[in-house]
Amino acid sequence: MSHLQVELVEVAGNLALARVAGRKFPGLLVQGDSIKIVSDIVRDLSNAVSSLDSEEVQDTISELKETITFWVDEYERMMTAAQLPLPY
Repeated sequence: MSHLQVELVEVAGNLALARVAGRKFPGLLVQGDSIKIVSDIVRDLSNAVSSLDSEEVQDTISELKETITFWVDEYERMMTAAQLPLPY
């Protein structure tokens, strides 16, 4: 295990805005269980697409979009609160 310096900018629920030493912009730290949930959603989406069940596909896409949109919104909110420019 290596050690590195990380600046914790803000925490919001299961998300944290953190900057690794040497990086210009902070990144979004997502808890492992949240990543697993998104992984499961993507798996479900893949299964739904392969079976061509359009209602299930739409539901799964909506769930994935909602989760990722939440992460982006929280990232942008925390960056703004920390008075940091967005990298995009």
